[in-house]
Amino acid sequence: MDSPGNRKRRKTLSISSVSIHDLSVDMFCDIADFLPKTSRALLAVALTAPPASFRKSGWKGQPTAVSKAIISRTKACMPFDSILDELCEEDRAEAELKGKHRAMKEWINLDDHELHFRKSLSKQLDEYYDRQWEVLDFVDIPVSLATRLSDDDLGEILVCIDAKHKLQQLKLTHCINIVGHGLEPLRGSTVVEKLDLGLVRQFEAPYLRKGMAPGVRNYEFLFDDAKLSEGPVCAIIDSILRGEVDSFDRLQYPHTWSVNSSEPHTLVPLYAKNVFGSGRMKQLVDEHNIIVNKFACCLYFGYDDEKDLCSSLHDSLGHERLGSDLIDVCISCKDTSFRVCSNCNDIVCYECCDAEKCEDCDIIHCPCCRRDIGTDKVTWCEAAGDGADCPPRCSSCRLKSCRNGTNACTECKGEVFDELRDECNTQRVQIDSQNDEMERLRSIIEQMTLQANRVQAQAQAQATSNSDPRPIVSVMDQGGEVTQYRMRLATKMGKLFLEHASRRGVDVSDLRFILRGKAILPEDTPESLGLDSNDRIVVALLSSID
Repeated sequence: MDSPGNRKRRKTLSISSVSIHDLSVDMFCDIADFLPKTSRALLAVALTAPPASFRKSGWKGQPTAVSKAIISRTKACMPFDSILDELCEEDRAEAELKGKHRAMKEWINLDDHELHFRKSLSKQLDEYYDRQWEVLDFVDIPVSLATRLSDDDLGEILVCIDAKHKLQQLKLTHCINIVGHGLEPLRGSTVVEKLDLGLVRQFEAPYLRKGMAPGVRNYEFLFDDAKLSEGPVCAIIDSILRGEVDSFDRLQYPHTWSVNSSEPHTLVPLYAKNVFGSGRMKQLVDEHNIIVNKFACCLYFGYDDEKDLCSSLHDSLGHERLGSDLIDVCISCKDTSFRVCSNCNDIVCYECCDAEKCEDCDIIHCPCCRRDIGTDKVTWCEAAGDGADCPPRCSSCRLKSCRNGTNACTECKGEVFDELRDECNTQRVQIDSQNDEMERLRSIIEQMTLQANRVQAQAQAQATSNSDPRPIVSVMDQGGEVTQYRMRLATKMGKLFLEHASRRGVDVSDLRFILRGKAILPEDTPESLGLDSNDRIVVALLSSID
């Protein structure tokens, strides 16, 4: 008979011989139901294989049946109250340790920070848990865990949830240890829409703040030691954009990718045209005509131009295309008052840049162009500084409004007085020159009018002669001089004899008129003689005949 000690020893050995592999799939799924959504994915990864094995196989490995069951049983609208309490307590402990709160994308009183933090986090969790694996957000796990996740962990999670064919939005909240190689399972995806790699929660700015008012001395950047690299990320995005079909809409990049060495006192590099320190990022932007919004640390895809994007951002944060998150707001002023520079077409944050818009033409300039172009700046006149109701204008519109009388401001008129005077002098010279030219043209017109009148008179005379029914009779003296007479066909030639003799100052009886070698009688007529325009009557003196 066994002693009590031996029975206890056998019982212990029997229990210790039970393996985790002896548990059923349903039992694993029941256990996973107690875990947060992202932790379920981590459990599925742990039950598959060492994470590095997926990378070594070129991410071609497949999850086990248990892992697939855990992922497939993840449902929408899961409760997260206990998770919310744990994350709020973690944020409170971090603030006490560092003596600073994380900056929110809405300016609030520090006394209201915890309440606002809980409300905003609850909203982000609700959006995450409202969907299945179309969204993957590491917001629901402790910061201490998220900061330790590696590329192998991320890659295997993406494989387990079939991210290439299902995932639409990925948020690497607090995943500062990830370089980017773990995004490889997304290569060539046709469904992914947003990659949010800002590493902070969507309602937070990437810095800690201390005190109420936003200022250059009140912040300290978060996660400056993040390992996320442009090379691997750009390679994945390039593969997505080069596909025949892509749904990609936005990439939020970490603030550490921005060049800000020349402006350490600002949250956003206001005076840097190329905001990226990496040539790979600049190459990606140039190759795919990507719109850069450095004030939100975002790249946007699929928009016609910067104005199209700004118009969409102005609609609302609940826009169907942009989603309901706060990632699209400026990280510095927490606003979406984005405009497009009228000179270089860069996106401008209206609040951060202290930019002024011309009241008349809506022109606006980014800080670089305001500094460099030197002219046509949008400014207030001195009267506005004294409280006068005079809106800001660019120099062109101020000059135009004073010229046409729509601007009655005395200060504005004083500012453009020299230009208006120069314009008047120039216009006076132009008017004088135009008057001289008009006089010259008037003289030419008068000469042409006289010439036209002469031509018209000649034409009328010719037309009259062509229409006269009286034939022309040509009479040639012995000296060869020809005189023409117009006669009616029935008029007797004696009348012509008398007229010709009178013109020559001789007696008509001394003249003989001969046609075709025969003498013409006074009783003859042009009709009886058959005269035509080619006939010519010859006149001879009787003395010469004798």
